[in-house]
Amino acid sequence: DGLWFYRHVFTEDEGSVGADGRYTYHVEIPMSVIQQAWTDQGGTGDVIANPYILAWDYGLNPSEVFPINLPSGNPGTPSPCVSPEGGHWAKDAVGWWYVCADGQTYLKAGWFTINGRDYQFGPSGYMMTGFLKRASGEWVYADSEGALVSGWVRDGGQWYFLDPATKVMATGWLAQGGSWYYLTASGAMAIGWVEDGGTWYYLNASGRMATGWVKDRGTWYYLAPSGAMLTGTQVINGRTYVFDESGAWQR
Repeated sequence: DGLWFYRHVFTEDEGSVGADGRYTYHVEIPMSVIQQAWTDQGGTGDVIANPYILAWDYGLNPSEVFPINLPSGNPGTPSPCVSPEGGHWAKDAVGWWYVCADGQTYLKAGWFTINGRDYQFGPSGYMMTGFLKRASGEWVYADSEGALVSGWVRDGGQWYFLDPATKVMATGWLAQGGSWYYLTASGAMAIGWVEDGGTWYYLNASGRMATGWVKDRGTWYYLAPSGAMLTGTQVINGRTYVFDESGAWQR
């Protein structure tokens, strides 16, 4: 499962080309050959019963990964190692995993610190990327190399902010670069109108909280220095203005 390999290079005699231009291959590999390859690579006892296979053109266009069933009593579920010390990174067409010092087991199903950086590995042992949830319930974000990032991150068309110190995804109000932003409960940066604590605020297209006069859909509103939308009768710069309950300027 990610560590043991049997490679077969297809020949033209083993394949045919269909009307759609796709190649179809057929090969039969004796169980004795597979067992010998398992033994040659340090496997003990019977070869694992459920390895996965995939096909690719020298690293290009990999197929989907799917398991096969071999007539073996070895379930192939060695206990994962718990320490990355002395191990090394490995990669295949599916992704990255971390081989432990014994060369047989690998990190999986948890968080591990490698060379001072935290990485999460899935149940199959592959390094995970994107948004990841810690056991504490906090969300972090791992880049394509699995490293946790900080600052602004764009994912799925939305902007998120990861705390520079903790790498944890922020929510609520955020002061950054002299401006205020509002991050929803999902962490996504808000734009447009936002209600918080019974008060309305307006975030412009860049996510920055607006102050002063704002025109939205043909209607004028006024936002206090705190960003709060004003209603009722207000004196602004020595002049009196009237705003209705929705904040729209009336006169």
